[in-house]
Amino acid sequence: MKKYIRGIIMAVFAFVAILPQQVQAEDTGEVLLEKNETQTAVVVKVQIPNAEQERISSLQLKLLVKDAAGNPAGEEILGRIASLAFTFDDGISGKAKILEQIYHEDTGSLNIYISGTEPLFSGQDKNLLTVGCVSAVILGEEDMEIYLGTDADSLQVVKGRSVVSILSEVQPVSFKVAGNPSDVQDPENPQDPEYPGGQLPAVDKSKLESVLLRASEYAETEYTGESYGILKKAVEEGRAVYDKQDASQAEVDEAVRSIENAIGGLVPITKSSAEPSQEELAKNPGRPAVQTGDFSFIWIYGATMILSAGFLFMAWRRIRRCP
Repeated sequence: MKKYIRGIIMAVFAFVAILPQQVQAEDTGEVLLEKNETQTAVVVKVQIPNAEQERISSLQLKLLVKDAAGNPAGEEILGRIASLAFTFDDGISGKAKILEQIYHEDTGSLNIYISGTEPLFSGQDKNLLTVGCVSAVILGEEDMEIYLGTDADSLQVVKGRSVVSILSEVQPVSFKVAGNPSDVQDPENPQDPEYPGGQLPAVDKSKLESVLLRASEYAETEYTGESYGILKKAVEEGRAVYDKQDASQAEVDEAVRSIENAIGGLVPITKSSAEPSQEELAKNPGRPAVQTGDFSFIWIYGATMILSAGFLFMAWRRIRRCP
């Protein structure tokens, strides 16, 4: 009798030992927002304990435009923001394969995606990462103060095969943006005294040249046909503006914005592999292979239940036969 009881106890312990563990849902960390020296941009940093040991190489960060009270910005604020851009720090440019940003004008949300194979956190302060800085272009001649903050789930990092949320909501930090005068129209009369000798105002095409070069680095085979088609059209129109001798500055700026938005809207082709890459996990945190509450080793779980049930049934029959 003791022999069968001991066997039942061992089976139960074996069953419990192989129960899968739930994926960790949250972790500690902090998003740091600081004004730059001229107070015309916000420097973004991320601090996570033990980040270097965990070899974090992919993260997603969402920044939000807010009002002075820390509430989501309304139309009166968002309507004046022509663009909200993020410049990545040089320290991570060589480590990450994916550096993307998407600004949603209707919600004032700036989504930043960083993913690669090398650990992002390294250097003198191994748990602190300088991500980059945020700047803006506004409409209208009056200067504007923009408040930038986060919400409770703004930062997510990839650890192994799970996406971990860093619960860090920070107070908004403001930066100043200079107003822009109305777009200068080409004079109907080139001999106007404002343009002596018929000289038109100089047009800066350096940003357009840079963004065209950047767009050429994206391979058509890696993205969906629809999203890449938008980029292809934006690039064609941008090249036409670049080659246009009498293009206005407004046309150049609009071409730059169109190409940048098209790059930000590229959708990678979903791989057929059963195990998604870290890049896919970072850019699609809602679709990781393993999520909070998910379990693995299902087949082991089922097999153990069947074996345990069979063992218990045999033990019960033996017990009944004993006088």
